[in-house]
Amino acid sequence: MTMDHIGPYRMVERIGSGGMGEVYKARDERLDRWVAIKRIRPDKESADESRQRFRREARAAAKLNHASIVHVYDIFQDGDSDCIVMEYVEGSSLDRMIAERPLDAQNAARLGQQIASGLSEAHSKGILHRDLKTENIIVTREGQAKILDFGLAKPIVKDDLDASLTGKGQVVGTSRAMSPEYVSGDDVDHRADLFALGVLLYESITGQSPFKAHNTLATLKRVILHRQTPAHELNPAVPTELSALVDRLLEKEPDDRPQDAGEVALTLASMMGVSSSGSIERPSSIYGMVTSASSTLDLGVGMLPNRRRRRSWILAISVLLALVAGAVAAWYALRETRPQAGEALAFHERDVIILGDFENRTGQARFDDSLDLVFRIGLEQSDYARVLPQDQVRTALARMERDPADTPIDRELGIEIAQREGAKGLVIGTIVQIGDAYALSAQIIDPRNGETLFSTSATAESESQIHEKLQRVTQDIRANLGDSLAEGGDEKALAKVTTANFEALKAYSAAIVQIDQGEFREALPLLSRAVELDPEFAMARAKLGVVHRTLGDEDRSVEAFRAALANAERLTEFEELYVKGWVAWQEKAPHRMVEAWSLMRTLFPDNTDGYNNLALYSLHYLLEYEEAETLLREAFEVAGPAQRWQMLNNLGYSVLALGRKQEAVQIFTEANENRVLAAAPGLARAHLALDQHDDARALIEQAQESGLITDANLRSLRVISHADQGDFERALAVIHEGSIEASELRSPRAALSAQMTEAVLYERIGDRQAMLEVLERLADRGFALLEQDGQVFGGTSPILLLSLIGKLYARNGEVERAQLILNRIEPQANEAPFAMWRSAVRILEGEIAAAEGDWDRAGQILRNALSVLETFQGHESLARVERRAGNLDEAASHDAWMVEQRARAFVECQETCYGQSLSVLDSTQAHADLAASYAEQGRREDAIALYKQYIDRWSFAVTSQLPAWEVAREALRELQRRGASAYTDLAGERQQGR
Repeated sequence: MTMDHIGPYRMVERIGSGGMGEVYKARDERLDRWVAIKRIRPDKESADESRQRFRREARAAAKLNHASIVHVYDIFQDGDSDCIVMEYVEGSSLDRMIAERPLDAQNAARLGQQIASGLSEAHSKGILHRDLKTENIIVTREGQAKILDFGLAKPIVKDDLDASLTGKGQVVGTSRAMSPEYVSGDDVDHRADLFALGVLLYESITGQSPFKAHNTLATLKRVILHRQTPAHELNPAVPTELSALVDRLLEKEPDDRPQDAGEVALTLASMMGVSSSGSIERPSSIYGMVTSASSTLDLGVGMLPNRRRRRSWILAISVLLALVAGAVAAWYALRETRPQAGEALAFHERDVIILGDFENRTGQARFDDSLDLVFRIGLEQSDYARVLPQDQVRTALARMERDPADTPIDRELGIEIAQREGAKGLVIGTIVQIGDAYALSAQIIDPRNGETLFSTSATAESESQIHEKLQRVTQDIRANLGDSLAEGGDEKALAKVTTANFEALKAYSAAIVQIDQGEFREALPLLSRAVELDPEFAMARAKLGVVHRTLGDEDRSVEAFRAALANAERLTEFEELYVKGWVAWQEKAPHRMVEAWSLMRTLFPDNTDGYNNLALYSLHYLLEYEEAETLLREAFEVAGPAQRWQMLNNLGYSVLALGRKQEAVQIFTEANENRVLAAAPGLARAHLALDQHDDARALIEQAQESGLITDANLRSLRVISHADQGDFERALAVIHEGSIEASELRSPRAALSAQMTEAVLYERIGDRQAMLEVLERLADRGFALLEQDGQVFGGTSPILLLSLIGKLYARNGEVERAQLILNRIEPQANEAPFAMWRSAVRILEGEIAAAEGDWDRAGQILRNALSVLETFQGHESLARVERRAGNLDEAASHDAWMVEQRARAFVECQETCYGQSLSVLDSTQAHADLAASYAEQGRREDAIALYKQYIDRWSFAVTSQLPAWEVAREALRELQRRGASAYTDLAGERQQGR
């Protein structure tokens, strides 16, 4: 693909993108027509799977030739991408058309007839669409409906749901339009598309979905269990005949639906003269087709098998009666729905409620805070209402100049907070002791006027019944707010997901407050106390795992997570998914982790954890910085005040890795303002990427004085700041300031990174013996960690540490030691699902081949490493190999990549490996190596400019006596004095100095 062409087609603009690729408007100049080109993305992890689905779409759609289906003209391969050329359609999508108001019945019937006719054509060719929805319908300016995106279409084959192409536990399709049999895993046929057509028509004439809930799981449950409100009840202007047809299309059993799309098209054609009064104005013909002579109440009985006709006549009679009753009901409905003075509060899906303190009138301190927690958990299991997070309530209190830690939220204060935060309702609860029994009650209060909208109560005969009765109270509240599943019995009992021990609950509740405020060390003894009081308190163990992980104690984190998962039935759905994700990660099963956290993101869209965890995986382990940025921006939209600094901090790293350095400074600065100095390491790295070394060191010093960040981590930043200016002597002095053994106890990762940096610095100043001594100590530590197998968390495996040690050995002539390391780590790395491990091992293998002088083999291996995962160290190794092999253009391309990606060097390996200092130094050295290539190619001015950048950045190198720096300075002098040809004599010397 060129900049302006895809194959023979001239691109004009990108008009859309989706899960598989992008869609472009293009010009077919051979046939003088506009076309749309769908181009698959070749760089996704699921490229093979997407390619199969993409080609299947083309093959399926190419069989279809109908006015209501977008035509497919061509399919071809362009490089690594497959492209489909389609008819270009100008118009508006149906979902946008109905966004402001529903369609009138006549237009809905007309478009529905066209869509049904198109489906009939597809079904006759044995093709099922499987993702029919309003978003996939374009209506042209002439009013013609066009079905888009047969990307989920498939040949109809019995007992084959094409599971091999859905992959990763994902369900192909759109949940609100899936048929019940598809959701249940039963066989599907063309009648699943008719169900989706029913959903489409329902949405078109009512403006709302019959089944959609705020998350996928709730939606799928409604598809299977929920009976939709008839369309004419929501919109009295919808004729009963059309409403009845839609209801039949939405029958749960396929046999109860119309059996053929063509017959549905005929029935809808007969309705195309529908008036607002509900009568039918039958046209004489529809597209040259004489309409049926049946009654205006014809419900398409002929569309049913004989064994269903008796039921259909009963339905017809029912509808006839409904017409009479409906007219009266519609008049009352219109009268009742007209806005009246003092109209009751209308609570909608995902509206926010605020919880006041659960008032404890028993005088028993163990109920303080503990019942608040149980009540909150009960209401947070709602698929409908959204409970304002506690940290946002505390932030509101702080803005009101109230102490968040010591201000009970009673009715009056709760109303004020609800008004400030735009919450639709306030919910308060009370417990009173009467003899040995306990009376529990709760109310929903309208914050606009303080009136009680709903109240409920229950009596617990003893303390052991409190959880059960409180659950009943929360279900009553949820049902009154609009949660149709509140009484479904599918949620977990509060006594299970919490604990019957109120002292344990109180400790846990206090720990949650500390966690929300970022005080993880203060939360640790509280959670330990909760687990001690109830060893089966699974949610407390889950939070204990979170705290240990945050504090860097990976062993205890694994232990706590696994103990929590052993009692998974005692975890809420959210906590279970969260823990499953981390356990899968610990067990080196990232696909299971992604599945758990993706589901968490879908089911709990108002919680940041799903977004944030997936973003961190993309950021630090997949090096997919654009994807990380997208996820983090989504997370920020739903983050509470106490979480925003974390989202901003992680977003800053994503933006910095993408080279937007000044924007990263702004983001990290905002994160620091949200939480004082918490984002100091990120901001310091952004300053370093901008060559603002004094600003970076001032920030590091400020953070050290605050004591908020571990000294070992800040010392590693000071080392990098000095090394990045070529002041290797001071960098080494900082490394030797503290005891490595002591720092390893506080921050093992930082200590190992410091030793790796020490070895690299000795290599650069030419002290080979000192370098080998450090590498030997590091290798011993790496082999010891390798024996533990899994005790080091996730991607920070010793495999990455050992691969870097082996690389330094190999490029300094210690081939046997490098080979020994490769032999030890290769089997484990090849079996692991981590691309970062596999890439690191391939780099080491390539370095060994280069050390043995086999440049061609080394280049081939290193190119393979880059295809597995693009890393700084992969580019650096390949640049050296290509240069030694005489491939100067190739070497220059890799050096140029490192120069351009300098900001990325301060992010890559930050969390996952131990070579960040190596990449930072390589990004600077690449200036000199690229300058050398330019000089040899006769690009004198470009070479001089790069040499100057290199020499200026390592301005302290004169005191460190760096051989490579001296060679570069001499080369610059020769270029300035005699011209480009002078460099040739220095090439060999420069290579040795490197």
